[in-house]
This record gives sequence, C-alpha cells and structure tokens, in this order.
Amino acid sequence: MPRYLDTSIDSEYLSGFLFPSISTILPGYDFTYPDPVKRIIERIVEPDCAVKFGYKVFFDGKCEHESSRVVQFREFLPVNWEYEPFVWPDMGDQWKGGAGYFEFEVEEVDRRQVFRPRFPLSIYAIYSKSGKKSFLSDSAFKYGVPRVIDMVARFGKFVDGHPLIHIDRERDLGETIVLINPYQRPLVSERLGHDGHKFKKTRIDPHSARQFRLVDMLEEGEADWAGQIQVTANNRVVAFNVKHSLADPTVISDHEHLDPFRADPTGIPVSQLARQKIDGMLGMH
Repeated sequence: MPRYLDTSIDSEYLSGFLFPSISTILPGYDFTYPDPVKRIIERIVEPDCAVKFGYKVFFDGKCEHESSRVVQFREFLPVNWEYEPFVWPDMGDQWKGGAGYFEFEVEEVDRRQVFRPRFPLSIYAIYSKSGKKSFLSDSAFKYGVPRVIDMVARFGKFVDGHPLIHIDRERDLGETIVLINPYQRPLVSERLGHDGHKFKKTRIDPHSARQFRLVDMLEEGEADWAGQIQVTANNRVVAFNVKHSLADPTVISDHEHLDPFRADPTGIPVSQLARQKIDGMLGMH
C-alpha cells in the first residue's frame, strides 16, 4: 500500500517520546498551557515509568525560556503529583507587538518505549486577559504530520489554506496569518488569495514567528475582501489564522489552524470499489 494511503500507520508504533507541539504566543494575552499529566495517562502502555515534560518559549530567534519537570508513574498513576499548568505572561509591550511561540515536549526519561501513539497530546492552550474575552486554541505538530509528509512527497512543496477570510474596514473585521518557523534553517513563504491578492515572498528566520495582517493585501480604496487564502513555503511552516479587531489587533475573537492541501487520492479503481461493495453486502448476512 502506498504510504499516502495509510495515515494511521504511526499509531501502531511504540515510542520513547511524543512529537513536539507548537502554540502561538500572541501580544495582548497571557498564555496558559494546562497541566498535561492526566492526558499522558492515555498514551502510556507501561505501568511504571518516568515522564519528562519540557517547556520552551521562543521569540525572534531566541529561546526566552526553557524548563522541565519529571513525573513518576506507578501502575499508570502519577506519584506525588500536583496540578501545574505552564503560564507565560503577556509580552506585547516587551516584544513591541511581536508574536512568539511555545514548544512542548514529552519523553520517557530513559527513552523507554512506553508511549503509543506518538502524536502530540490533544491539549487546548488558553489565552486570557482582564477586560477581554478569553479563547482556546489547539496546538500544531512540530513535525510528523502524515498529511504534510504525504503532501510534500507528492507535490514537492508545502501548501496550507484557510477557506473563510473576511476583512471589512467598516465592520472592524481584521485577520492575521501567523507563520512559525520552529526549525534550524530559514524558510521562504508566500501568501495569496483565490483572486490574485497576495503578499511578496517573505523569509522567516529559524525559531521565529511572524504576523501578516491580511488587510495589507487590499488595494487602495478597497473596503472589504472575502475569500480563501493559501500559504506556500519551501519547507513546512506552522500556520495559524487569527480573527481580530481591525482597529486593535490585540482584541482577538478566534484563533484557528490552517488546513493542509491533502495528497489523498480522490478516487479508487472500479475493481476495488466493487470488492468493497461485495464485502459490505456479505457482511450484512
């Protein structure tokens, strides 16, 4: 079976670590990553082990924070554990309105293969600030996404997209694409709309996040724009879409990941379809 047909293949592997996950850190909000201990229990296949949780914050190419903690498990339960979320305060003023990112890592202390599957934990980060509506956002894989691996192998480039963008000057509707490069090498990315609106190609340095206000795509005199946007890059880039006030981008209403352009086949041979239908009919009897 071709690799791109089997997106569940990784779920069978035992591993000594989970793929790292990436979250945005946005100006105007405190960032909270909930305690992961209860969620990791779902992934442990050995009753006794020691799990190390790693926390890193990056801004503009520099690691601003790095810490870790180790939790012992006995009979699949944490020993001497207290709830401990990771909290990073709003750095909007110190970072002059720039965005950073958070990287979360999980591994067994001795790299014993105690986890299955090795996908990142499904944990929603919390963005909050006094006087503003709080919101949640899921994280993104740093690497190891089957759909992205298949896409680059099939098409030779990275392509992400978002189907619903709406910018309106009169209604104070603004949107921003946040692109994160958590890797060791720089990458080049381009953003374009379905009708030809676009940004110039942009270099994103290693361990950096960049914000692209989509209102900057509008021509002089354009009051609003609605449509689809596509992000391309010569390497994988972690991309998020942020909906916010146009007048004040630090007032955010929504934060979503983009959707990779999938390499899944859109059809199957007639003979294979016939076999599936016959198998289904026989299974009914």
